Amino acid sequence: MCKKNSYLLRISNRGAGVREVVTNTTYEVNLPTQLRGKQCKVEVVDGLVVLDTDKTDFKTLKEVGILSDIGLRGFDMETEYGTNQFQATSFSTLFGVSLQNFNVTTAKQKVAFHTNIRYECEVGSIPEKVTFSTYKIAEDEPTLASMVAGDQYKILTTGTTNFTLLGASSNVVGTVFAYNGASTNGSGTVLSISTKHLYANPYYASFVLKITELDE
Repeated sequence: MCKKNSYLLRISNRGAGVREVVTNTTYEVNLPTQLRGKQCKVEVVDGLVVLDTDKTDFKTLKEVGILSDIGLRGFDMETEYGTNQFQATSFSTLFGVSLQNFNVTTAKQKVAFHTNIRYECEVGSIPEKVTFSTYKIAEDEPTLASMVAGDQYKILTTGTTNFTLLGASSNVVGTVFAYNGASTNGSGTVLSISTKHLYANPYYASFVLKITELDE
């Protein structure tokens, strides 16, 4: 294949051309007619997510980013806990921003996080519209009393807690389980874990794609 025309395309969750499918989470945009139906290579050359560091869940966030149905060719083994973790899913991550080392003690409110990842992939025909969502990967050490039924947790220490009564297959450190909602007691500790769950964020998110037409 030889390269033909290249275009830059900025997409964001703001503006008259954006339809909000799920409040503050998922959006849909129509793509320019000049791009539709073409065989293309897509590169993510810039990505931005604005977060409020005063939100109660900010300290639990390890990564945020954008998922899209743009049709990237590839597979992702980073599947959600509680699913078949050996079965890859279709690759849908346009970009992610690590928050591991952000200083949450700094007195800030809204902070813009830029991606430093350059991603590219050949895709099939560019669709008429693209849907995209903000996602999060969170990690926290909640108290046993604040666990939420149905959520996934990993046993950090057993202490005097019998985790098999709470949904775990065994009372062993490292066991991942879905909390069954039973009454909690004892001195055990857990880690709340999630992988790429959709994330409701009311602030600005955008990304820039470089789209290059390909000849067959």
